[in-house]
Amino acid sequence: MDFLQARHYTNTDGREIDLLVIHDAEFPEKPSAAEDLARFFATTEREASAHISIDNNSIVRSVRDEDIAWAAPGANHDGLQAEFAGVAAQRKPEWKDDFSHAMLFDIGVPQFGRWAEAYEIPAQFLDANALKAQRRGITTHAQVSIAFRLSTHTDPGAGFPIAKFVAEVRKFRGGKADDGRPERRPLGTIRLNDVGWLVKKAQRHLRVHGFPGAHVADGETRDGRRIFGGATEKLVRAFQRSRNLTVDGVIGPETWRRLQA
Repeated sequence: MDFLQARHYTNTDGREIDLLVIHDAEFPEKPSAAEDLARFFATTEREASAHISIDNNSIVRSVRDEDIAWAAPGANHDGLQAEFAGVAAQRKPEWKDDFSHAMLFDIGVPQFGRWAEAYEIPAQFLDANALKAQRRGITTHAQVSIAFRLSTHTDPGAGFPIAKFVAEVRKFRGGKADDGRPERRPLGTIRLNDVGWLVKKAQRHLRVHGFPGAHVADGETRDGRRIFGGATEKLVRAFQRSRNLTVDGVIGPETWRRLQA
């Protein structure tokens, strides 16, 4: 697999991966699509990226699995993002042509199967309700948008053969729907003076819960890591107070649970 580093992504020192997210690239179906998309992610001013791009003959990586691609707000911090050549407006027959069949089932399914095996992710489709219930599995950008309301994307569209795709990934895994770890592991505890992607995740959840300014509360370090400073701690205390939690400014298991609710 070729590698061309995306311009925009979040570096981490390791994270829990719970979701495999399907996108269409809104990009023509052509044999150079994966390479073209990778070049786009490497050079664009737009704050967007994916872990991999796939066409009918290749996969090109843009972001390491352990780092966060900027593709599907709400499912970035714990997801792996895959861009398939094509557009959301494609109808079912257009997703069944020779190009799409090779891209989805000859190349895409084995890649998703390897991811599912590596991270013990069940080969099951997650709709918006399952995402909100913190399940683990395979989903689409459209379902992420519905679940978390942080974007309006509808890809890969109603014509995408999601049921067949997930079923083929399940076959690759050995044919069982419950072939992975269904529960999510608790996120690590964070507090004043911590930095990193978990801080960014917490600040984003605070913003979603109606605490304005949380996503930029204390700024970033020089290398782009988000800071848990005094402003963030103040917002965490306010959130805890509003939910009748212990007000200590520390985001531990119970505060995480309520933030992600």
